[in-house]
Amino acid sequence: MMKLIVKLALAQVFNTSQQKSLSIMVKLSYIALTIGSFALTLVVGIMNGFQKETSKKLQGIHADIIMKSSTGALDYKKLIEVINHEFIHDVKATSPQAIAHALITNQEQTLFSPLSLCIGIDPTHEPQVTTLFNTLCNSQNKGGQIADKNILIGVTAARTLALKEGDLVNILYLPEELQSKKITLQESSARIGGTFKTGIEEFDTSIIFCNLDFFQELFTSIDVSQIVIKCHKDVDIDHCVQRLKARFQDLEIYTWKDLYPALVSALELEKYAAFIILTLCALIAAINCMALIFM
Repeated sequence: MMKLIVKLALAQVFNTSQQKSLSIMVKLSYIALTIGSFALTLVVGIMNGFQKETSKKLQGIHADIIMKSSTGALDYKKLIEVINHEFIHDVKATSPQAIAHALITNQEQTLFSPLSLCIGIDPTHEPQVTTLFNTLCNSQNKGGQIADKNILIGVTAARTLALKEGDLVNILYLPEELQSKKITLQESSARIGGTFKTGIEEFDTSIIFCNLDFFQELFTSIDVSQIVIKCHKDVDIDHCVQRLKARFQDLEIYTWKDLYPALVSALELEKYAAFIILTLCALIAAINCMALIFM
């Protein structure tokens, strides 16, 4: 079929050689159609690549799927066991996380960070689920950077507090749930094990990572509240989310895209708009070519 189309096109181009003006117009129309088709393919390819890279950037250190308890702690060990058994074909890896709020300050207590999200992670399983360790500025000794009482902070926070890897800091935190109007913060020392750079300001400014044991030493009444999940490469993540929701109805389950709905929708709309505009350009060139053939 393709050979027949090519033969017909070449016949139309060269059979008008006796009429110079018509021949030139036909050739120009075919050139315009070729350029339009090439531009259409090129822009669609660029938009797809741009969407993937932007999505990768936006995803940052989020996992594919997040399972969260809105009521309190999770029995994460049993939950992970069930997920790995029942969703073995969809789920590649899982990792627990605990979340609280804290402040960090330098040893002289002259500079304070804004209120930050302190996330306790499992250093063994976290690299299998998120890209956190790939964003570390120092690529060596990734596991040791968050061992013991070491913490990870963003490059923007480190710059604001004039901190570097190896410096001692103070962590100001509320160890238990607020019981009255009076807030008494406790203080603990930690060491900067490393800095990460995601390129997203909110991450690089106001997120602290520490290992789960150190987190539970600080926040004695706060347990693991969410599980992050990495899916296999060819798995439909949205379909996997629906299955997980049907299985665990008491949990909040969502993808990282649900955190940025406006940006994700804008990327989709931009790609479709570019495709429609370039398709119209190719259609105009094709109509001109057809009109000249009838002439």
